[in-house]
Amino acid sequence: LRSVLDLAMYTHPPPGAAYVSAVPSPSLQHKGLDLMSYLAKAAGLDDTGASQEHILQTDPLYLRGRVPALDRLMYLVCTGGFGGGDLTADQSAATSVHALAAFRAALSVQNASLMVLHTLAPPPPMDEDAGRMPQEPLVVQKLVNTLAESSLRLCSEGDVPSNEQIRVRINVVGAAGALGVFLTNGAGDTTREMLL
Repeated sequence: LRSVLDLAMYTHPPPGAAYVSAVPSPSLQHKGLDLMSYLAKAAGLDDTGASQEHILQTDPLYLRGRVPALDRLMYLVCTGGFGGGDLTADQSAATSVHALAAFRAALSVQNASLMVLHTLAPPPPMDEDAGRMPQEPLVVQKLVNTLAESSLRLCSEGDVPSNEQIRVRINVVGAAGALGVFLTNGAGDTTREMLL
């Protein structure tokens, strides 16, 4: 599973940075994301969502536990990896779409509802020191922030450079698509009402 996640969630380094020894092509990465979708759908057949959640909790090997699979997947949904390596805008948009499909397949009903609920009422910190430090925004809040900031930027700036305009458009479409996954994968009307 970790090898599939590494293939699916690879992101190219920024321009000028060194590559790792093996870099998947965009089409191979898309196949990895499709395989991840298939595995998540197959895992979701048991109706508990535990196997699907395992996919989102598994850390890709090349990130060495620094970035959870869910965060990396959200990054790919909202950016498509645009701006890294030699990716074109079309390849980045396709990566965003494939990552969104993998996210839709891997997000269980229970997990979607819980994530929306935790955004509205965050769980208390686990230890005393954590209460003093500012909490990092949760997944749904990050998506709402990305959608709002990118939409505002797209609407307010007429002279955005073309590469930046493409990046912002991928941000808007990816964040809106991921929020739509919460609307459709959540536990019915309750999740929709909480999110809206």
